[in-house]
Amino acid sequence: MYIDVFGIEIFKLDLTSVTWERVESAKDRVFFLCSNYAILCPAICTDQVGGTCVYFTRCEDKNLYAYNIEDGSVSVSLPCPNLSTPWKSPIWKSCAHQWKKQQKQEGGSGEERKELVDIGEDEKIEAKERLNLLDLPSDILKSICRLLMPVDYIKFRVVSTMTRQLAPHIEWRTSMSGLDQRHYSLSSPWLLNFERNFGVFSFVDPYHNDKYLVRIPKSLENVTLCYCKDGWLLMCQWSKTTDPEDPYQSRLIFFNPFTKETIIYPPFHYLMLDFSQLGFSSSPSSSNCVVVVVSCITTTVSIRISRSREEQWSYFESESNSNFGLGFMSYPIFAHGAFYFMSRNGGLGVLKLEGSDDNNGCSFEILENTKSPCKTFGRNFLVECDGEILSVFIADFGKWVEVFKFNIIRLVWERVHSLGNHTSYISHSSTLSTEAKAPEMEEKIYLPRFCE
Repeated sequence: MYIDVFGIEIFKLDLTSVTWERVESAKDRVFFLCSNYAILCPAICTDQVGGTCVYFTRCEDKNLYAYNIEDGSVSVSLPCPNLSTPWKSPIWKSCAHQWKKQQKQEGGSGEERKELVDIGEDEKIEAKERLNLLDLPSDILKSICRLLMPVDYIKFRVVSTMTRQLAPHIEWRTSMSGLDQRHYSLSSPWLLNFERNFGVFSFVDPYHNDKYLVRIPKSLENVTLCYCKDGWLLMCQWSKTTDPEDPYQSRLIFFNPFTKETIIYPPFHYLMLDFSQLGFSSSPSSSNCVVVVVSCITTTVSIRISRSREEQWSYFESESNSNFGLGFMSYPIFAHGAFYFMSRNGGLGVLKLEGSDDNNGCSFEILENTKSPCKTFGRNFLVECDGEILSVFIADFGKWVEVFKFNIIRLVWERVHSLGNHTSYISHSSTLSTEAKAPEMEEKIYLPRFCE
């Protein structure tokens, strides 16, 4: 069974009201978790152990994971690669009292000690007096400024009066053209993170490590991000009703963080995302956009379809011989005029939008004879690549990756040994395959796992 960490929540007990209160940030504290207990320590060395982080390990896994409470990212490191196997989950041990005892014996006061650097036989200078960037000649600094990305350029300007003179104010909206345009890594998709606690979407350029924030509208603060495609975010929002037999309803909302355009679809019966997959065929603002919601808990597959933002959802059901087992952290792809769905165990289902006499022309079929090409794996994804349907199977935390192509004539999976000049990007809310803009990006699959 695949187990991953998508979120950690921390609560503090209010002894007066005897209630739990959510902890939004813990900048001066760091948490260490193991299978039996947890340790809370002050973040003394913030350059080595980050505050507002939860460090944890996994059974039979030598990696160390750090979950950032504020932005929801997970960092992975391998501090001890040469440990012998078999390997079990370790335990944490606090050595704070030993550190204090050693400090007292050495006469340390806990204050910062100045480092000395040898530069000659008898001459020494303090490390803090080393030459810094602003000691460079002004013409060199101006040349450096011209190569800075916008975020770094703005940060450089606010350092001092001198830096503001070296880097004059620029109207980026009007100046980013022609030869003056900075070379963004537009050939590589940016990473999107839904920082719900801070009311923003954050975009990270993985090449330059620039981070941009887009404020979330108040109406979208209590939503769940389900799917991303063509610059649009598909989100689900739940609300209460006055109907005692159907107390909750779900509503799909499209949001474009760049244009701030919002498209709201009609509500329907409560949606269980853990057993559902959502997708759309084209831009939601186009007249031919088709939105689908497919759910499967037992052997019954429930299908909802909306064409051209209809006032009501079309609904029908399809029976299968076995539990299709759809998973939320996956999504369909639209290819050859149909939606393709992959189940948790690697099964394949097809939702055709035309050709049927029933259900407004739609039909759903589980390809029973199309077996999963992998017997054991952690996650599986579908990717549309240059008109081909690819399946990507990934072991826990990316220990191995295998790719297969769907033969639409023979209805079988065929192993892929080369992606050619294409690059694929895979995450839990979207997949994308494009032609590589640089030779070093060919034949690669990128996963948004933050590594130290």
